[in-house]
Amino acid sequence: MKTPIVLGFLLLLITSCNPSQKPDEGSSSSIGGSPIGPPVVQAMAPRLVRVMNYNQFNMTLAKLTGINQSKVTSVFEQIKGSLPADGDIEGMTSFNLVAKAKLADAYCGIYINGERNMQGALIAGGVPMLPDSEIPGIKMHLLNKFIDYDAADPVFESLSAELDNVISNRDGQGGTLIGAALSASQLNRNLSVMACVAILASSHITLLE
Repeated sequence: MKTPIVLGFLLLLITSCNPSQKPDEGSSSSIGGSPIGPPVVQAMAPRLVRVMNYNQFNMTLAKLTGINQSKVTSVFEQIKGSLPADGDIEGMTSFNLVAKAKLADAYCGIYINGERNMQGALIAGGVPMLPDSEIPGIKMHLLNKFIDYDAADPVFESLSAELDNVISNRDGQGGTLIGAALSASQLNRNLSVMACVAILASSHITLLE
């Protein structure tokens, strides 16, 4: 996976997820119901937006994918120290975002390709791979499963466009995300994992209000 592509996507979503509030322009100071002077603008308290801490994020990914946390314990322990601990969005760093993408990749790899051993073979009795029939419509499959998606809501425009690029193997700069020679089936599954990561590590999942 090209981490800069996903990282740039996450930064865009996080920085655009907290629109400023408009003050109440109809407020005024009055005595006996008669206005005196210009309207007084009442300052609106800013929305309190926080980011999930590492335990919340891990539990959320497990719940959304249906994959037990124990399946990704090794990855979680490796990157836990790089995940945000206190939920303060002002303290978010690129290391936090990369760590979120790595944990999401661990869950998404199992969700799309099934639970596999070190040799790449499916583990008997483990998490099965997503059926081939789901791959052609993977964008809507992921959106409908993981978030409350509404195609008419402009808040999802950038996410939808990014997923279109990922699934079509476009890096947004005229190149490809995956250039290695792969079978069409494996390429589509790898791109599906990347699309899954783009959703699970995005602000649509990770921010709390």
